[in-house]
Amino acid sequence: MYKSLLALAAIASVGSANAQILGFSDFETLPLRGTFASLSLAGGAVSASQLNPGLVELQLPNSTSTATFGFSLAAPRPAFSLEFDARSFSAATTINVSLSGPNGTVTNPISVLGGTLAAFPSPRSTTFLTSNLAPWAIGAYTLTFTGNSVGTLRLDNVGVTAVPEPGTYGLMLAGLAAIGVVGWRRRNATPDGARA
Repeated sequence: MYKSLLALAAIASVGSANAQILGFSDFETLPLRGTFASLSLAGGAVSASQLNPGLVELQLPNSTSTATFGFSLAAPRPAFSLEFDARSFSAATTINVSLSGPNGTVTNPISVLGGTLAAFPSPRSTTFLTSNLAPWAIGAYTLTFTGNSVGTLRLDNVGVTAVPEPGTYGLMLAGLAAIGVVGWRRRNATPDGARA
């Protein structure tokens, strides 16, 4: 009984480590930063209603517009996974997304679709790998979206997740194996604990 409870506790702790969301905002809830530590808008960037009434997004109207999200990391990680919805009001374009922290800055150019449709396409995502900054260290980070001169960029549902260390998956597999062994022993046990 105790062994199975310990195994379940180990798996629960590993599961929470896998799903370490460092920040998320849909901009409908207040404060706009959602679960991020901070949100800073500059260069004309604003929060505005979408074409659908009651829904809110960030709009970056020009190449000097930025939306910067702050978050912190409590343990080193090999990578960050970023997911967001974006669309340009005019032509399809590329935006720059930068991640800055104790080890330096990495910038990823990401393509977004154009058009004034209210609906966003499938979420855009990117992974900030460790590369020459490996591993991402404990400390404060900023995630910055920069607009461009093509047209107003619409941004919504920004989320950052820490990618777990490879050893985390090994621990999860060990916990599952322990549960399997406990179940196998129970199934093969003789009545009243007697041995054959």
